[in-house]
Amino acid sequence: MTSFATEGPISAYLKVDMGSLRVSVDDAGATSVEVVPADPANEKDRRAAEATEVSFDDGRLRVVGPTIGPIIFGRRYGAIDVSVRLAAGSQVEAQTSAGCITVEGELGDCRLKTSAGDIVLQDAADADLRTGVGSIDARRIGGDAYCSTGSGSVRIDRIDGRAEVKNANGDTQIGESGGPLRVKSANGAITVERAHGDVHATSANGSLRVGSVEQGTVELSTSIGRVQVGVAPGTAALLDLGTSFGAVRSELESVSQPGPHERRVEVRARTSAGDVEVLRAVVADDGEDGS
Repeated sequence: MTSFATEGPISAYLKVDMGSLRVSVDDAGATSVEVVPADPANEKDRRAAEATEVSFDDGRLRVVGPTIGPIIFGRRYGAIDVSVRLAAGSQVEAQTSAGCITVEGELGDCRLKTSAGDIVLQDAADADLRTGVGSIDARRIGGDAYCSTGSGSVRIDRIDGRAEVKNANGDTQIGESGGPLRVKSANGAITVERAHGDVHATSANGSLRVGSVEQGTVELSTSIGRVQVGVAPGTAALLDLGTSFGAVRSELESVSQPGPHERRVEVRARTSAGDVEVLRAVVADDGEDGS
């Protein structure tokens, strides 16, 4: 293990060709790095761990593994596991060609990228999360977010800022969105439990659901799948709904004009094959909306 005497947040750059990356928060604000072979009994893994460069200068940590060239899956390369501990609020840029990235604790801006592997994030400011093949699981993003996967599920419990999510093949679930949200999927369902701002979601094949929306504009479009929107209590809705093969239903009361103190939302929902349904979102006992 390599340790550095630091106080307060730093920036970290981590890059390995083959192996996992794990970042966690040190309560004392110190910085430490541990690099171990993925398989201690494998000579290639041991060599890769020994060749990994670790340095710290002017508030920036740098961990770079050896370059192994183009990766051909099925061939054995030197794989390593990297564990980093640093102060809360630190900025992290982490990249691996094949391996998982796990970030635990409350951190600053995070840019995480893997070609093949899962990404797990606990708490960050702005976040840029990308995987070619793998899932993305984030608990909270306090600022803006960009997330993409070529194949895998995406789950984000809470996003406070603007967000864009792209998922070529897999389901996408957003718990709570505080700002404008755009989600695009080629094959997979999209669910947004609670939206405080605009929502634009499209899928070529998959159902679309927004559990509760309070204001702004909601645009939902899918070729095959059901579309459902819950409108929060105290919000008037202007509806533009359509389906080629299916039923269109709304349980909202028709009014000529919204009340002077009502919030307003515009809902445009389309599907080629499936039902379109607009509901009044139900307020749970804890004060959160549900449907």
